[in-house]
Amino acid sequence: MSASYDLFCRWKHVQKIQSDNAGALALGVSRATVSLWKQGKNAEIHYIERMAVDIGDSPEMWSAVVMAERSNSEDEKAAWRRIAQKLATVAMALCLFVGAALPRDVQAMPQAGNALHDIHYAKSWIGRIRAFVSSAWQWLGLWLGSCLRPGTPAKDEIA
Repeated sequence: MSASYDLFCRWKHVQKIQSDNAGALALGVSRATVSLWKQGKNAEIHYIERMAVDIGDSPEMWSAVVMAERSNSEDEKAAWRRIAQKLATVAMALCLFVGAALPRDVQAMPQAGNALHDIHYAKSWIGRIRAFVSSAWQWLGLWLGSCLRPGTPAKDEIA
């Protein structure tokens, strides 16, 4: 399975599309194209960019991952992996900056009409930002784990 198909599956989930066929039609590609992605081929960069933007991910990072998979030599693959890691580092630094910029002395306010001990945290924008930073950490860890996994052996290497 290629990174293109992984991105396609995430895109289908966000678009609430159930089947590969319906996803292919919605994206404007053929079923055979999606089948090739499933077999390990990669999508053209403009499809990668469109799907990444639609799901709210960085098209640059996805493009770097796809280019690493497309590369023929180990040197090229290593270069694209380094680029992807640097992009991930920049994204992580941004998340850390947002997290560090949050005020430290935050106190919840009681809601009008409720008892003083009844505090509502869900509407706090700070809570939302912290949740975003937390999910960004989780996503980045999963993404880096998938980027850095060892390559599977080629068909001719399997005895």
